[in-house]
Amino acid sequence: MRAFFTRNSSTARTQHIWRKLLPRVVLSILLLGGGIYLFDEYIKWDLFPKRWGVVEEASIFRSGQLSPRQIQKQLHKHDIDVVVSLMSPLPGDSAYEAEKKVSKDYNIDRYEYPLLGNGTGDITQYAAAITKIHESVRADKTVLVHCAAGTQRTGGVVASYRILVQGKPVNQAV
Repeated sequence: MRAFFTRNSSTARTQHIWRKLLPRVVLSILLLGGGIYLFDEYIKWDLFPKRWGVVEEASIFRSGQLSPRQIQKQLHKHDIDVVVSLMSPLPGDSAYEAEKKVSKDYNIDRYEYPLLGNGTGDITQYAAAITKIHESVRADKTVLVHCAAGTQRTGGVVASYRILVQGKPVNQAV
């Protein structure tokens, strides 16, 4: 009966291995998760354009605010002639200043139509942005429409342009 209650040496060895291994596994998971978070939050948009999309091939593009490292590359790669920014001016912000500088240096027309981050704002700003996109396309200029994230404001203006100007049905506009 006594042998029944004694510990098996393989069980003790397994527990000993897990005691040593578990902290390492947990630490590895935390480091991996932290690395993924840091990449996603701070590095990704320096390497890739933020939410870049083609609205109309070789005519209208959309994105979030491009990082200083991406601005010149993307504007040149897609032959952008006009930038329509839906953000409020951010003097001193590195991406804002880089976009202004690249636009000036490469004779790219740049317009600001500030809207709120949730996609709402002054309806006249929406109308002016849509008008500028339409005028630019009619003048055979390639346009980039962007806001900070490239979702709410950009999506609203682009969808409105596609519905109101191009006459697309809602399910094709978004």
